[in-house]
Parts: sequence; C-alpha cells; structure tokens
Amino acid sequence: MARRSHLRWRKADRLALFLRPYAQAVAVNDVEDAVRAAVGVVNATPVGMFPGQGTPVPDGLLHDGLWVADAVYFPLLTPLLRAARATGARIMTGRGLAIYQAADSFELFTGLSPSTIEMGNAFDSAIGKIHAA
Repeated sequence: MARRSHLRWRKADRLALFLRPYAQAVAVNDVEDAVRAAVGVVNATPVGMFPGQGTPVPDGLLHDGLWVADAVYFPLLTPLLRAARATGARIMTGRGLAIYQAADSFELFTGLSPSTIEMGNAFDSAIGKIHAA
C-alpha cells in the first residue's frame, strides 16, 4: 500500500509541475492541507454518485470562500455540493460537464455540431423523469 501511495504522490507532483506555468499548483499529502490552501475544489471521483458513499471532502473543511465543482451529474446535488452550499460556497454541478462532453463526443463521432441548448433540454428532461420516478 505504501508503494501505491508513493506512486500517486509522484503523479500528483508531476501534474502540479505541469500546471505551474498556468496556475499555482502544489501537490499535498492530504485533503485538509489541499483545501486549506485552495480557493476551489473539484471532485472528479465517483464519490457521491451512490447513497451512503459520503463526500471526498469533510464538511468541516468547506467554507464560504470556496467554489466547489463536482463532475458527478447524477445526482446533480451530491452530498459534497449540498454541504458546500450550506456553508455559502459557490457550487457547480456536473450538468455542464455532461452536456458539453456529450456534444464534443457527438461531434467527434459524426462530424456534426449539435446544439448544446437542445442537449441541455434533453438532459434536464431525463433528470426530471428520473427524479419523478
């Protein structure tokens, strides 16, 4: 397990080095250190997709000075986003990611540029049907 953790640290450190010309980026060892030094948090893990999984960031670390985005698009309001919103943090759901990722994929496969407005309407309709069930 220690080797796996070391490999993740090395990957995180390389990513931080790659990002430094564009933004302040530092690899840290734990979530608390990361959130303490951050102005924004992006959850790009599946944590929050299923009931009972909790959140990747403990609620006590969230505050109104953060913006918090979650790549999960179902449910739109994950436990992380609910907790962040409760502190006054600005939030972004996975809705936009789902729509624009689908539009880009559609264009790559077909060569046609779809309407993201229509895709957004279809997404909202599908999510509404799921919630109504």
